[in-house]
Amino acid sequence: MQPKIMISNAGPIKQFAFEIPEAGGVVEILGYNGVGKTHALNAIEAWATRKGKVPIRDGATAAEVEAFGPGFDGITARFSRKSTFTGTLDLELLEGKFDLGDLIDPGLQNPQAADSRRIKALIQLATGEEVAKPELFYELLPGGKEEFELEISLRAQSETDVVNMAAQVKRDLEAAARRDAELAEKARLSYEANKAAVADIDLTAIDDEQVLAAEHEMAVKSLGSLVAEANSISQVKRRASEAQQKLDTQSQDFANPSAVEVIVNRERSKLQALTVEKKRLEDELREIVGKISLQENLVETAELSLRAATTQQDLVAAWQADIDEAAKLEPVTSEQLAEAQAVVDKSRHAIEMGALVRRAKQQLLIATENKQAAKELKKKSEQLRSAAQATDTVLSKIVQQLDCPLRVSHGRLVTDTDRGEEVFDDLSDGERVKLAIPIAVNAVKRQDHNGLLVISQRHWQDLSPDTRRLIAELVEGTGVVIVTARATDDQELHAETLEIEEALQP
Repeated sequence: MQPKIMISNAGPIKQFAFEIPEAGGVVEILGYNGVGKTHALNAIEAWATRKGKVPIRDGATAAEVEAFGPGFDGITARFSRKSTFTGTLDLELLEGKFDLGDLIDPGLQNPQAADSRRIKALIQLATGEEVAKPELFYELLPGGKEEFELEISLRAQSETDVVNMAAQVKRDLEAAARRDAELAEKARLSYEANKAAVADIDLTAIDDEQVLAAEHEMAVKSLGSLVAEANSISQVKRRASEAQQKLDTQSQDFANPSAVEVIVNRERSKLQALTVEKKRLEDELREIVGKISLQENLVETAELSLRAATTQQDLVAAWQADIDEAAKLEPVTSEQLAEAQAVVDKSRHAIEMGALVRRAKQQLLIATENKQAAKELKKKSEQLRSAAQATDTVLSKIVQQLDCPLRVSHGRLVTDTDRGEEVFDDLSDGERVKLAIPIAVNAVKRQDHNGLLVISQRHWQDLSPDTRRLIAELVEGTGVVIVTARATDDQELHAETLEIEEALQP
């Protein structure tokens, strides 16, 4: 029994049935514009995919699509407020909204836009996904998802078109690569500047701040001690000079203590003699008492002179001691002070140089860090640039899951021919069909199951007769049936299996 599909009460269609070739081929639904060709195709696709809605013919309660024969097992789809499906469909069909015509000729003037639609159709065919997913591109970066979310804009991550997402991801990666390349160059220039800044500095000089401060403190103390010693010697010399002046002056004003002492002794002898004479000469007492009183005064004066002479002698001894001490001291020379000051200046310069060396070493450390940063940034920039170039590879891997010779390069769909690598859009209609049909056939042909493809009237109508014939040749005997539509002058809706020789007819 030849497999058959029957459509009832769908749009303008009251009832329409046609046979399909079990071994595979092209079935054209023919008729004048408005008789229901597009409604028939949509009903078949909804029946096969169990998705979508079918408009119900005026006056009917439901639209139905029913199939009979091998591989169909009486499957029926009833579309009303609640669609129901009964029976078993033993056919493979494309999930999603893939249209073979989009792959052959999307009908867009812009070649890039045409390839974008083709790539999207192939990826949707390979993955069954209509919406782009960022995780497709995580593998591009060593840091995976975390690095991807860091480098890629939210605009790219939220893009729903996988081709647009790939293009935006590529632009973001290229921008990140340029950013890191600029940062690497800045780091390199900073390294060179810091390195040049310390080129004339002896980095082997002592730069320990505590050591240099201790040496400077010691030098300052040494200088201070020498200055104090010089001041002390100067004071001693000054006191000796003053003592000498005083000694010279006092030598003239005071008698020698020894001479005064002789006088004292002599006067005392006289006093003793007079005292004896007093006793002997009591009658001359009055005269003697007067003399005694006078003599006592002379003795007192002499004793005062003695004490003054003794004090003077002590002062002279002290002055002489100062003079003798000053004579023993060696004065601090200007050369010694100059040398001590030179040590202080040297230690101060060492502190300044130590600070300079420390800054130089810090600059050199920063320079080394900048050099390493420049190296790492350059490496990362190269990784990002490679990742940007690999966005096409991600799309190519998905496309090649279809076991087809197509791949993505710089946003274009390309393939290898005898002439070398060529853009798919630049191929002839026949060359594109020869590549596209096996992709679609392989997509719906699984194991022993036959397959079903629906091509829209718009795409089929625009193909040349030679291209339609080639498609019929390529699917014949594959078990895959292509159902499509073409406008004719026939008033009645009908379907025909396209014979290869008839495909040449306009």
